[in-house]
Amino acid sequence: MKYIEYIDNSLHINGINLSSLSDVTTPALLFFPTRLSDNVRVLREASPDRFLSIHYAFKANYHPLVSKILLSAGCGVEVMTGEELTLALSLGFSPKNIIFNGVGRTDAVLRHAVSTEINAIVVDNPCELSRLSKVCEQSGMQARVFFRFYPFFSSALRLPVFIPDGYKLGIQSFSELNAMLDLVKKSPLLKVTGLSFHVAVRARTSSLFIEALKSLISPNLLTQFPDADTLSVGGGFDSRFFLERSGNGVESFFAPLIDSVRSHPRFRRLVVEPGRFLINDCFTGLSTAITSKEAAGETWHILDIGTNVLIPRPNAHFEVFPLIRKSSKLHTASFADGICSKNSVIARRLLLPHLEPGDRVAILNCGAYTINMASTFGYAIPPVLVMENNTESMNTKISI
Repeated sequence: MKYIEYIDNSLHINGINLSSLSDVTTPALLFFPTRLSDNVRVLREASPDRFLSIHYAFKANYHPLVSKILLSAGCGVEVMTGEELTLALSLGFSPKNIIFNGVGRTDAVLRHAVSTEINAIVVDNPCELSRLSKVCEQSGMQARVFFRFYPFFSSALRLPVFIPDGYKLGIQSFSELNAMLDLVKKSPLLKVTGLSFHVAVRARTSSLFIEALKSLISPNLLTQFPDADTLSVGGGFDSRFFLERSGNGVESFFAPLIDSVRSHPRFRRLVVEPGRFLINDCFTGLSTAITSKEAAGETWHILDIGTNVLIPRPNAHFEVFPLIRKSSKLHTASFADGICSKNSVIARRLLLPHLEPGDRVAILNCGAYTINMASTFGYAIPPVLVMENNTESMNTKISI
């Protein structure tokens, strides 16, 4: 089954004919749970022996049904705040499957993480590691820790190769690293079980990850971490939809990365923290074109779905498709909402069949960093409709 296709000029996504949803009020977000399950499946198939450990980047989407599906698939979760940790535990994620990233957690949050015995607390600075050590001493409990490095921290050259202006994350100097190693030596309750780096946003090949691995990992560095048998490369992978459309399938993306990590016998587990990859193409916006206008040399279609949920972040990439393809002739079209702001743009300069006010469209790739970041600025937050396809009757079941 194709993820997206036109059949008799009607748009089908994940096997469901969206033109049949005429009784559904717009705007709405359509969630395809089978797509999420399938995204987990294809990622797992890249490493059938479970060398690859999937920890969903929780910040991408908090919807409870998303968590339910990932839990049933045996995925872990990566959180970044105390609130996310509490929510993940309440939704049923086991502490042993939680990795806690972050750069500024309070003592209370660190106590919570230590007391629940989560899989790992990721630390990238001596100040926070010192506070974590004191929390462990007060509680008498051990903390499993990952050291997070700036991805191109060269253990061979003993300096970072390049640091973008304003980049705050990761260990970026040997003075920081040595201070952190001294703290570990002094505290038997701090156990470094893994190393971590995050390298990219919307990556469509794994080349940057492999380069970072070569830059960072050396025998000399590994001797400093006798108990570290896990490497986390974070997330930053583009959605499966874009990977496959670019010609880089899931296996061709992950297989070289897995092989590179396996080449270091120290590492017995590779952790990935996908958010966008797993969830982005599982949600589709359903919207109606309200009006059209010519402005700044472009044809603009104003939609009833707002940028309060389809947030125009630098790395967002929404694509628009008409539910009914009326013609094979293509026109350049741009899309925005009705808010009086130059930033309320959804997509620009797409080649599409002719659209008229009243036509319905689907907006792809609405799963990551949308509903969890939504506000009520200008518009209400649209409902999420769960799309399930009964393969026997082919009737679409819609539930809220």
